[in-house]
Amino acid sequence: MELIPEIAEWIAKDLAQKIEKISAEHKSLASFLKSCESPMEQKFLTALFDTFPGFPCNWKGEHILCSDFCEPHALGFNLRIYPQRDIKIDVYDVEKQRDYRKYRADFLLKLTRWNHESGQTDIIEELVVEVDGHAYHEKTKAQAKRDRSRDRTMTASGLTIFRFTGSELFNQMDDSVMEIYTYLVNKVAHYSEMNGLKFY
Repeated sequence: MELIPEIAEWIAKDLAQKIEKISAEHKSLASFLKSCESPMEQKFLTALFDTFPGFPCNWKGEHILCSDFCEPHALGFNLRIYPQRDIKIDVYDVEKQRDYRKYRADFLLKLTRWNHESGQTDIIEELVVEVDGHAYHEKTKAQAKRDRSRDRTMTASGLTIFRFTGSELFNQMDDSVMEIYTYLVNKVAHYSEMNGLKFY
């Protein structure tokens, strides 16, 4: 059976657009990997992308958007994965009364939902994930002390910190990513229960 020329042309055009889109996404994902500071971070980002399927997005900073996260029925939960994200923390200083600290997180995972009642986006969770490589974070006590101090400052500002050692990720990458997944799913379940949302 011969295809009608118009249909054949439409199929060819549609296929070309899809190939172009996949190629653009591939280039964008490659740039995400380049933004990582170590091979372990690249491997971790790849594992995140496998567990949280999404697509590159540039709205409010380059990130991977996992829309309709964790839902059998669309309730509007979104997860955004930012590699190498600058985080500005508002801290209280006795002398200045108010001060800011800026940290760069290996990854920021931001779980949100559009709230139709308030007309605003609810931030359900901001999870900072730090990937500690042997060469940097497990080498000296001074570095470990800085990391703990930084973690306390971020936790006090309302962020949650998951810090994984290089050996932990090398030996149990899938378990580490599933720990994050389970944590975020529980956040969705808690938010849904508190707001009367039902899954179908």
